[in-house]
Amino acid sequence: MKKNIISITEESIGGDNGSATAIRINFIHRGLEENDYDVEVFSYATSRDVENDNYLFKNLNNSSFVKRFFYFFLINPISFFFFLMKIDKKSLILIDKLAFNLVIPFCLFKLLKGNKIIAIYNEFFVKNADAGSLKSTLKSKMNYFFWAVLLKFTDILIVISDKHSEYFKKYLRKKAKTIVIPMLLDYKKEQISKNKSDVFSICYAGALSKSNGVELLMEQVALIASKVKVRLNIFGPTLQVYRTSLQKKIENLGLTDIVFLDLPKSNEETKSFLKTQDLLVIPKLNDVRAVGYIPSKLGDFLCSGTPVLVANIGEISKHITDKQNGYLFNPDIENDLSNKILEIINNPNDNIGEKGHLYAEKFHYLNQVKELVSVL
Repeated sequence: MKKNIISITEESIGGDNGSATAIRINFIHRGLEENDYDVEVFSYATSRDVENDNYLFKNLNNSSFVKRFFYFFLINPISFFFFLMKIDKKSLILIDKLAFNLVIPFCLFKLLKGNKIIAIYNEFFVKNADAGSLKSTLKSKMNYFFWAVLLKFTDILIVISDKHSEYFKKYLRKKAKTIVIPMLLDYKKEQISKNKSDVFSICYAGALSKSNGVELLMEQVALIASKVKVRLNIFGPTLQVYRTSLQKKIENLGLTDIVFLDLPKSNEETKSFLKTQDLLVIPKLNDVRAVGYIPSKLGDFLCSGTPVLVANIGEISKHITDKQNGYLFNPDIENDLSNKILEIINNPNDNIGEKGHLYAEKFHYLNQVKELVSVL
């Protein structure tokens, strides 16, 4: 008889649109389903124009502020509580944090029915948002408080690195367990072959932000553009937010015919595209978010068989050995990234991409969920 898991997520149902969180949750679902669990997914997203009973709340985007405020702080929490109370006591509950307005009814449900709770936290808490926005600062502080409360009601916590595991233990009860799942992918061993071109194609796929090093990458490509023929492809789920500023940056650097921005792709589309590139770069800056850093996209980057160049921060060096299964650069050394790219172009080594592809097998979702299944 299959065991039942109710997954409650903020992500859209039935797709990922390039979202690292959605991709990660979908693979955990698949791993559990292939280990004889029946996973039913419900979303508390309210910004989707979709008629689906598994979306818990109405779309109120076009409603008045008063109505949206009323629903967010009163109607939705109450209806969420009654939804939870209908769940069988034997069902396991899987959550990816929760919107702060849903934490109190969720904790009350846990106290009353005692279902085992599995939570997924992919990042450290941010106590204070960037200065300049009172709304974002208040939201950040409220999220921090309620997510910390939520951890006290969590039985199993899934995190991305050992550093995250160590960090979150102070919020958990002593009996709670922590499981580290750094990356997840659907691995298939393949013969790696690359079509050579006169133009060296470099790619960044992921969230587009200054912290993730997108601007640094463009600046470093500008330094070598006069020396070698290169093309830089950039796409990710936050393009619409940063397109104007990135386009201006491209023009100022004189990279109009070299850098190409594109809309986010699904996980499957991304994997196919990565295989066509000559070099994949993860140019993350060494800032506060670099502690315990493991990018979820690293698994798919390695799996593609295309050589990967990664900032040597966080726990990257646990998985990438320079010039063996990938390349490393130091984001704190001026022009180390551009020098490394030139070195790779002038001294190509296809074996590095092949070794990266073989290493990626350890991140197959079935291998990664073994510990979770054993704990359950």
